Amino acid sequence: MKDIKQDLFDRMMLLRSRYEVAFHSASDSTDWEIAKYAGVIEKGLHDGLDTAVRAVRAVVDPADMSGTAFWSTPLGALTFAAGGYSTDDMTVSQAFAAGVLGCSRQNVHDLTRKGTLPVVGRMVRVGDVRALLRDKLDKLVK
Repeated sequence: MKDIKQDLFDRMMLLRSRYEVAFHSASDSTDWEIAKYAGVIEKGLHDGLDTAVRAVRAVVDPADMSGTAFWSTPLGALTFAAGGYSTDDMTVSQAFAAGVLGCSRQNVHDLTRKGTLPVVGRMVRVGDVRALLRDKLDKLVK
């Protein structure tokens, strides 16, 4: 599994390649500059900066963001925790929450049963998943 900075770097390089193909010109940016920007974006996500979230949303293909595959990656989870998915009052499936949290659906079910993750119908609120994810990320960092 790629780390966050490498994932950003690869996506930015792909965008640069697409730009060069579309406009028949070589980009002035070097690999080193792109790696530097990837590091800045990653730090911004850790700090919860809205500008970093917007940068990720610009770099990641919108089709990738439609399913759980992206949101269960380290970059996706960090973007989710920084507020990059949607508003806090929207709901997602428990399976989606399990992917973002990096745990089993049974674990999410246990969290809902304990009341740690409140259920709205059969769904869970994005804000509640985000709060659990932030707690989990804080424990990993500290």
